[in-house]
Amino acid sequence: MKNVSILIFMTSILASNTFAKNKKQYDTNKDGKIDQEFIIDAQGNIKSYQTDRNFDGNFDEKVSIDSGQTEKLYDQNFDSKWDQKFVYTVNAHRTDFKKYKITKKNETLLFQKKISLLFQRPCSLEEFEKSIQVLDDISKDFDPVLDKLNKDTEIVKLDFYNLHKSCIDNFSGMNLEELALEPIMTKGLSCLTELAKKDTEKSYHSELATLIHKMEIYMNSSGAKTTLYCDEEFEKSDAGHTYANASVVPGTVVNGKKHPFININKNFYSKGNWFISASSKDHFSTKKLKSIIFHEFMHNLGYGHGDDIELAYACEACCFPSSIESLATSRTTKVDKEAQTDACNVCAGNYQNNLDPNYLLDLALMSQSNRFNSSRQNFYHNFQSLNFQTPPTNDSFLFTFYTQGPAFAKAFLTRLRSAGLKTANRAMSTTKEENLLNKNFDQEKMKDIKIFMDAYFILFQEKNRDKAISLINQIDIKNLPEDGDYLTKKDVAEFIQFTQ
Repeated sequence: MKNVSILIFMTSILASNTFAKNKKQYDTNKDGKIDQEFIIDAQGNIKSYQTDRNFDGNFDEKVSIDSGQTEKLYDQNFDSKWDQKFVYTVNAHRTDFKKYKITKKNETLLFQKKISLLFQRPCSLEEFEKSIQVLDDISKDFDPVLDKLNKDTEIVKLDFYNLHKSCIDNFSGMNLEELALEPIMTKGLSCLTELAKKDTEKSYHSELATLIHKMEIYMNSSGAKTTLYCDEEFEKSDAGHTYANASVVPGTVVNGKKHPFININKNFYSKGNWFISASSKDHFSTKKLKSIIFHEFMHNLGYGHGDDIELAYACEACCFPSSIESLATSRTTKVDKEAQTDACNVCAGNYQNNLDPNYLLDLALMSQSNRFNSSRQNFYHNFQSLNFQTPPTNDSFLFTFYTQGPAFAKAFLTRLRSAGLKTANRAMSTTKEENLLNKNFDQEKMKDIKIFMDAYFILFQEKNRDKAISLINQIDIKNLPEDGDYLTKKDVAEFIQFTQ
């Protein structure tokens, strides 16, 4: 099967330790001590793993994976005692997430929420139009697979993944120029491995190392393989149109599809549909699909948005910079390179966890240069654990709001100072903060932003979502613009959606 881009699970280029029976161990920092250990069942699936994140010889993270439930234990202060527990339980249409505080005497439920079984990849209309060409281009590479497909065969099992016949049925028939496509996993793993080699003097075991280990185990075991589907139509959401979605938690079953799986929007190509207006056959589309599948596969390995280090977007934009080429018409090559660098910093980051102030600032920088909403999403998902008492963390809030619009940044800084709180001036100097506070904005539009900011402070300081939403509902949402530097419908939608 020649250069099939969807064949994402190619032979690993990683030099790895030999598999022991049902166990895989790693010495990531080469200090002679095991810092990560995976337990693998008889079918080749990861059942649990534990990590020594600060390289002191003691495991301080343990993840146990069972069908329908994943449990994560953490020793956040590295005193050899578990102090936090996360539990993800799959139900009919949602995943129940619970966070516990562990003490010597008991476990206390800190908070719980429901999250989607699937993580969706939104895109703009412009990107959506450019990408519809891809699946027709790669359909030419499926000829050997077509011989295996018949009316009695829905899924073909290939070496590293399973292909559903809908990907052939829905994306064939256009006589487009054949494009050479590099194997996704070979490129991705090569990139990640080189990235991991660049900085060996880390004080924490990076999540990047865990990602590489998971990929290696996936490709060298006989465990469950990702199935690629192209048979669902995704409706437009507040975030835009949806390229694809993917399962995250083992035990997930949606519309008969069992974890791990990836759905590609069947309407990437549909004659007569409103979004098939693009006719260009540029390489952006081909590269874009490859980056999307790489992103979605990271979800299959257990990485979501907001509850983990943001590897899906960061490593995608780092290793597949084509994923940010859609901005090339309005930004210089230098800025695009900066966007890739910012993404690589997060992908390979040396962080204690996703509340680490250094991570929050790096995530804010990446979100700004790549025009992602990852920073805002991470804040919303963790409002129960974050507040404005820590100046370095406030830098990240300020920079994130400045990316959203200078008017937001002024409103946040004003509200912060009125509460007697401050920043550490890592994102913005004192002089720039003063200049921002003295800047004039449309007073009518600032009224809505002030209400929004009051709700934001209630959410993070009082941890009272109902009270915050009640305040948000005072805004005349239907008359807000779709886009712009002031409050938009999308800003309100994110506030409501991501704090659920």
